[in-house]
Amino acid sequence: MWNAPVIREPRRGLFAIISIFARATSIIICTIYSNIPPIWIIMACTEHGADLFGKVTQRFADLKNVHVTQGSVPEILYQVAPEKIAFLHLDINSAAAEIGALEFLFDRIVPGGVIVLDDYGWLFYRAQKEAEDPFFAARGCRVLELPTGQGMVIK
Repeated sequence: MWNAPVIREPRRGLFAIISIFARATSIIICTIYSNIPPIWIIMACTEHGADLFGKVTQRFADLKNVHVTQGSVPEILYQVAPEKIAFLHLDINSAAAEIGALEFLFDRIVPGGVIVLDDYGWLFYRAQKEAEDPFFAARGCRVLELPTGQGMVIK
């Protein structure tokens, strides 16, 4: 199995999603080792708009293990990024911003941590693949392209 020895044991770290829509970046960070189950975020595009940040903040307001913030990537990461990350999902739709995020966050991914690159295999976002492949190769990692069009890296 691809990278099986690395993923056998649970990893200590945080669950982080970094996404962007209409120039509004949402960074949602969830503690996954608590009594509260991990959070999966599903929001239909029809709900996106000027008040998206407010909707996301309101949706998770009662969950103590979720931190929702807003700002430009990678700059905002200097203020809010956790020291250890077990799962990182990048969906920024910009090669430059995703590489900036990876440059800042890669060393914070714990061994065996998972990185999902949301648009990695899609032709429309080819610039992301072309930037991310050499980034990971320089660090001894390879991206596995998934049938969903996403890319996955296990550190």
